Amino acid sequence: MSYRKARRSQSKLAYTMLKEHILAGALEANSRLTGIFLTDKLGISKNPIRDALHRLNSEGLVSINTRKGASVRSPSVGELIDLWGVREALEAHVVRTVELTPILLEELRKSMERSLEVTDASRVQESVHFHVALANATRNPRLCAVLDNVRNQLWLLQRNAPDLCDSNGRDHRSIVEALIAGDRDTAQYEMRNHIQDMKWRLMGLGAPTT
Repeated sequence: MSYRKARRSQSKLAYTMLKEHILAGALEANSRLTGIFLTDKLGISKNPIRDALHRLNSEGLVSINTRKGASVRSPSVGELIDLWGVREALEAHVVRTVELTPILLEELRKSMERSLEVTDASRVQESVHFHVALANATRNPRLCAVLDNVRNQLWLLQRNAPDLCDSNGRDHRSIVEALIAGDRDTAQYEMRNHIQDMKWRLMGLGAPTT
């Protein structure tokens, strides 16, 4: 294997491992990500780690400061509100354009039922499965990639509050029932409410009264 191919392979491995550590909460927000620390933790040399950090920086999961180095992102309130707005618009678009098949509707129904039965981390995983299944069914890989990135950035907040996802199953039921009925307008309305509800609860702001 050539040096360039070997470095690309190591960079991809470093990116995957570092991203998994961040999303799993193994690296806290604002944690300093020094080359020595990551080399020891991941067992990968500095150059691939540097490549991985720059890629994660472009995805909004890592911040790179020329003087202080890299750290796990801690999004501002304004950034989070913007991200929730993007997610709401994209998820509503998914519901409006997704190809509704009996197989998809059954998968969504079963996911919704499972989310009502499980707790904590399992409920979060089921919620992700529900939304990813919907997005994938649009057969729009670019849309899926953008949504995945937005969810990952929001997860920097949500990963520490899995108990705030309690309403997911109930919200998902309303969405599924509307889709089964072929009522996309109601499905979009329920999806927007679902995303907004998560935003207010996870950010601890309280829903607006107007």
